[in-house]
Amino acid sequence: MKTNELVLVRGMDATKATLRRWNADPWPVLRGWVGWSVLTAVGLLFAVYAVARTSQPDSTRLALPGVNADVTIGDLGHTLLRNALVLALHAMACVAGFIAGSSVPHQASLRSGMSRKVHERAGALAIVFVVCATVFSLSTQAYILGQAASTLAES
Repeated sequence: MKTNELVLVRGMDATKATLRRWNADPWPVLRGWVGWSVLTAVGLLFAVYAVARTSQPDSTRLALPGVNADVTIGDLGHTLLRNALVLALHAMACVAGFIAGSSVPHQASLRSGMSRKVHERAGALAIVFVVCATVFSLSTQAYILGQAASTLAES
């Protein structure tokens, strides 16, 4: 592979142009980020509420550090580990999206025959994976938080 075919090199001009647009007028990007963030947060809160309302509370004692149990350093480590796993999943999804949007189409243009067809479809499949990984992560978080809220409300 030649150096000028690398995604990093090929994307440098686009990155510079994006940063120039950002410096000139950041509001369109911020508006989109804020809007989608608020929509996502409201959706997650609704999902947690729906799970909490429909879940059967756990009959065993639920220990929630800081609520009905003392906080230990192990609790901090557990929370950091779980959050790191969620962030790692999202980072992996972002990298897959970047590869699908940048590298795979370029590689398809350099190929022919069956290899080209596979590469042309790989980008769409990678985006499907990104969407599924994100939905899985958010659904799992909503379910766990909703189940804990249901049990906490019962006690």
